[in-house]
Amino acid sequence: MAQTSQNNGHQELVEVDAHHGEEGLFQSAEFYVALGFVIFVALLLYFGIHKMIAKALDDRSAKIAGQIDEARQLREEAQADLAQRQRRQREAASEADAIIAQAEDDARLMTSEAMAEINRVSTRREEVARQKIKQAEQDALRNLRAEATDIAVKAARTVIADKLSGKKGSDLIATTIKGLDA
Repeated sequence: MAQTSQNNGHQELVEVDAHHGEEGLFQSAEFYVALGFVIFVALLLYFGIHKMIAKALDDRSAKIAGQIDEARQLREEAQADLAQRQRRQREAASEADAIIAQAEDDARLMTSEAMAEINRVSTRREEVARQKIKQAEQDALRNLRAEATDIAVKAARTVIADKLSGKKGSDLIATTIKGLDA
């Protein structure tokens, strides 16, 4: 039964709760909610909604699996592409190293050839300079001898002219001419 309290609003609530307990099963709201839910589920099952939901979930699952497979395939392609690019990079690096090594070898060879050519040219120029110096020395000696001969001839003429002047010179010339005829 209902309890009495001093608050009239509260007293009414208590009385309603007391009357609620006395109601039958078919008069309760919870019963009708539960009955509605059971009917709703039964209708869903009758019309095959569960099959449609299962089919939709299966389709969604298949779609997701397809996307996962596609993502896996793209990942594998990306990894293969990455591996190929890394291999190309390594090949390019080794090729660059080989080119650099070849260039260094060529530079050393060219340097040694240039040094050999410089030495040949230097030796040739040195030889030409020696020959020019030798020729200049010979020319200087020849000129010196010619000059000395000219000076000696002039000195001899002067001495002979001084000593052979007069009768003594005429006699010597005549004797020399006679010695030439014989």
